[in-house]
Amino acid sequence: MMVCGYLFYTLRHGMPVAGIPIWLTFTRLYPRLLHHRHRLFALHARARETLPAVVAGKTSTVVQAVTLGITIAANAFGPSLLPFLEILFRIAVLTTLFSAWDYLRKGKAMLPARP
Repeated sequence: MMVCGYLFYTLRHGMPVAGIPIWLTFTRLYPRLLHHRHRLFALHARARETLPAVVAGKTSTVVQAVTLGITIAANAFGPSLLPFLEILFRIAVLTTLFSAWDYLRKGKAMLPARP
């Protein structure tokens, strides 16, 4: 549902007040795609371990949901939320990038050692 919301507010032209920048939507979607790809590879290889949920990922998801909610509210109630929204965009990017880095680090640790 959040992916649809992000895509709608990014691709929809003519929003009354604010849309979500494309760089934020890309930052939101790309780590998700990598995470799902890893899960598919693990399933295909019948791996017993998959990447567990981490606090950074949960925090990132909450910040992204709040960002989408504030974007919807800014379009419904007017531009008074715009300064807060610009700050929230940057916080969402930072938490998403940190979460992606954490998942990559943990995924790398799960790979078998190469001879």
